[in-house]
Amino acid sequence: MEIKISKEKNMPLLLRKRVSAIVEFAEKATPPSNTIRNELAKLLKVQPGLVHIKHVYTKYGQAQAKIIAHIYETKEDLVTLEKVAVEEPAEISKGEVKSKEKQDDQEKSKE
Repeated sequence: MEIKISKEKNMPLLLRKRVSAIVEFAEKATPPSNTIRNELAKLLKVQPGLVHIKHVYTKYGQAQAKIIAHIYETKEDLVTLEKVAVEEPAEISKGEVKSKEKQDDQEKSKE
C-alpha cells in the first residue's frame, strides 16, 4: 500500500490538520481504515491515536482511493471534536461492568 499526500491544510481553531491523500493498494479490496490510519501516521510521524479517517472514496475497478483524514494535536481534542468510541480503562472489562449493574439491580429489587 502506498500513500501520496495531495493536500494539507492547518485548521488552528479546531486544533487539527486536514490531510487529503491518494492510497494505492495491490489487493482486490480496499484496506480497512485502521490499516490506512496506521500507514498515514507513519508517513506523517504522529501517533496513530491522533489520526481520524473521515472519508474513504473509492472508484469502481481501480486499486486506489482518495482519503480525507484529520490529525489532532492531542487525544482530548480528537474526543471532543469527533464522534469516536472512547476506549474503556483496561482495569474494568465489559463483563465486570455488566456484573456490577446486575448486582445493583438485585439490591434494588430486594429493597
